Order: sequence, then C-alpha cells, then structure tokens
Amino acid sequence: MFLILEYIRLYLFPTNLSWDYNYGYHEIKSYLLEALFTLLLIFASVYMFIITIKQKSYYSLFIAWFYICLLVVSNTFYLIGTTMADRLLFTPSIGITVIIVMLLYNYLSKYDIKVFWLKLPSLLVLVFVVYYTFLSMNRVEDWKNDYTLIKSDYENGNTNFKTIIGLIKMTTNRIEKNKSTKLIEQGNKLSSDMVRLYPKFEDTYKYTALFYQKVHNYKESIKMYNIALQYDARNIEYYWNLGLMQYELKDFNNAITSFTMCLNIDLNPVNPSIYSLCALSYHQINNYDKAIEYYQKSLELDSNQKFIKMNLDKLLKRQLNKLKL
Repeated sequence: MFLILEYIRLYLFPTNLSWDYNYGYHEIKSYLLEALFTLLLIFASVYMFIITIKQKSYYSLFIAWFYICLLVVSNTFYLIGTTMADRLLFTPSIGITVIIVMLLYNYLSKYDIKVFWLKLPSLLVLVFVVYYTFLSMNRVEDWKNDYTLIKSDYENGNTNFKTIIGLIKMTTNRIEKNKSTKLIEQGNKLSSDMVRLYPKFEDTYKYTALFYQKVHNYKESIKMYNIALQYDARNIEYYWNLGLMQYELKDFNNAITSFTMCLNIDLNPVNPSIYSLCALSYHQINNYDKAIEYYQKSLELDSNQKFIKMNLDKLLKRQLNKLKL
C-alpha cells in the first residue's frame, strides 16, 4: 500500500528519481500512517468510481485505468524483479493526468477566465511544467551512460546494495585505465560504505578487495579477501589474488600457502602460472629443491616459458656444482 502513495508522490513531485528501486531501497519498517492514508485514498477512489460510472462519466474510466495498470506491476500476481520503478508509472500516470486535466477544465469553464485568481490553477500548472522541464534537462548528463546514471543516484542518497556494488565495479574498471585521485577517493568512499552498510555479504568483501588490489592498497585488499574466504573457503580466485599480492609484498611464505591452496582446489591446473609463481616464491626463500620441482611442473604445461626455463637451468647448474664440491 505504501508503494501506491509513493507512486502518487513521484507523479506529483518527480524529484530524486532512481535507476533502481530494488529490494532494500525502502527501509523495512512500519508504514502505518502511510498505509492508513493509502486506504483512505483507495476508498475515496472507489467511491468516486462508483458515482461516476453511474453517471457514465469518463472519470470512472481513467480511475480504473490507473489502478489496473498499476496492479499489473505491483507484484500481486507475479514477481517482476523490483519493488517499484519510475518507468512503471508511465502508463498508469495517463489516468491521473487525464483526471486532473478534466477537473481543471470543468472548474475553469464555469467562470470568466479573465479574472486573475481564476487563472491561478493554469499558471500553477505552467510553473510546474517549466520547473520540471528544467529538472529533466538538467539530468540529461546523468543519462549519458550507466556509470553517470548510477553515480548520480548514489550521490543523491541511494545507498542500496545494488547501487553501491554496481558503482564500485564500474569505478574499479575505470581505474584500470585512469588512476585519477578523484576515482580513487570515490572508490575508497564506496568501499567504506559497503563494509559499513552491508557487513554480512560476501560480495561486500570480494569487490572491495578487488578495488583495493587495483589501486595497489595490498594490505587492505588482503584483509578483505581473508574475510571473503570465511564465506567461501574454496574460492580459487581469492587465493590466487592473495598469492599475487603477497608475492608483491615479498611475503613469500604466505604467497606459497595461497598458491598451494589454489593447487589443492584445482588438482589438474591448466594454467602454468600457479606452478611458476609457487616456484618463484620458493626460489626467493632459497628452497631450491621445491623451486626446481615447481619449475619443472610449470614447464610441463608450457615449455615456451623462457624466464622459467632460465631460472630452472640456473638452479640445476647450481645443484650440479654443489654435488661436484
């Protein structure tokens, strides 16, 4: 019932429109007063419908139009995938618009339109049209692409999960091409908001970890991946990214642990990089026997790795010289 009132509010005052009214957009709470007011409005509409249908008036047709069109997208008969949407108001709003125009026409046609105070309703309608035309033109840039649309929605206060996660994905992708300070600041704020508002979702930590990884904030990224692993302890992508960052931070022992977990999850890897990085990590901590073992396994999958082959040859020569001594 609250949504009927919300649709009417959007029709009369279409400000702060949203690209997504998905589950979570409206706070879960008691809307008792709104529900009572909506019930009163429905009863008044039904009463007006009964009176006008007896009079064979067009009012009854457009009252029915509004409620029937709204009923189709109300999740009453089947789920439509969203609680509400601005676009779902387009067809029902024809009914309200025609009713308002008919009321104004019937009111004004009884009087001399030259009298100023009788022109007032028409002037108010004109002011509303000009004002909302300006607002619509002002939002043209917001509809430039998906990124500008979601970003504008977020800045206007829409912090539902789908909005934030959509924006942080796009921000992370943009940072790959342009590591601007503004984008990084935006990503940091989005990451903080996600952890603060949605601390119980795996995707919160997955996508904040990816963002921090892209901006080379490896320590924060590792922290987020470790939390994500509490939700999915066998996610090879998490261990792979952990290993890459731990290697970059020269934390070779933990990198070996992460890469080994990748190998434990994927028992038949086709990507030689897992073996290569594992070998390089062992090489860095002077565990040459293990390094040779993993270099050889990597080359079994791809024998064209010149750098890996060179490292293996060096270690084999070293081991050979050691034996000669």
